[in-house]
Amino acid sequence: MMHGLLGATGLDNRAVLIERGRVHRIGVRLAAEAVAVGRALGYDIGTVYGIDANDYVAADAGDAAARARIGQGLALWMKKLTAPTHSSVGRDVQSGRRTEIDFTNGLVVEKGAACGVPTPTHAALTALVRRIDRGVLRPGVSLIDTIAL
Repeated sequence: MMHGLLGATGLDNRAVLIERGRVHRIGVRLAAEAVAVGRALGYDIGTVYGIDANDYVAADAGDAAARARIGQGLALWMKKLTAPTHSSVGRDVQSGRRTEIDFTNGLVVEKGAACGVPTPTHAALTALVRRIDRGVLRPGVSLIDTIAL
């Protein structure tokens, strides 16, 4: 949910998980796609950041109550952290190292294709981070404007 977003945007987890904007909505969509892939593969998906996986799917489909539960749950989860952090992909981008995007968001794309579950948000984000890896793009919030919601 966060790896690619933090890498592509340069933001920390607080901006992605707590602030309610386009980046946050993309994060919810990423979670919903990953839940769908996991379930198609036969996994029992419990919670993501302490929030029922069904809430991500419902919020992505427009359920306002599920969106509110996600907001509350993420705020509680963030209280456990001592400071805002960056994911490993975000740290790799900041350090100019090649990221492991193919093993996070890219893996969701691969597994989704194998089981017939579309993952357009993961695919778009993976493509952006790969371009950052190659030095074609620099991280920035505006990059995610190319990702359809």
